[in-house]
Amino acid sequence: MAYINHSYNDSPVIHGEANAALTAPAMKAFAFNASGKVILPAASGDFAVGIALANTDDVAAGGGIDLQVKDGCLAIVGETVKRGDLLMAHTDGTLKKATAGKQVLAVAIGDAAKDKPCEVYIMRTLIAPSA
Repeated sequence: MAYINHSYNDSPVIHGEANAALTAPAMKAFAFNASGKVILPAASGDFAVGIALANTDDVAAGGGIDLQVKDGCLAIVGETVKRGDLLMAHTDGTLKKATAGKQVLAVAIGDAAKDKPCEVYIMRTLIAPSA
């Protein structure tokens, strides 16, 4: 398929600029603020654009950070999750089980204990169903 007059980026990673210093951002979920800077989600279940790569070190304010925006990766979970759980971004960047009406960032494709990495598949277009 040809794309005329614009390019198509099929990379699973995008690059952003940190709004403030980010400590231990690896495998955590992030969003963009109104200025296009990378931030932690303001509220649980808020839209999150992606997950920082597993090899990401601390980032200074204004520093660059790479976020995975599609496909499979590792993410830190804020509670015990099981394969198949729908996950939303929490304000500390961890992923937790999605609640009704909140944006689903990923689905767990492995089991993981709280504060541990979990293999996930990013699918941020869904809204968690009501129970």
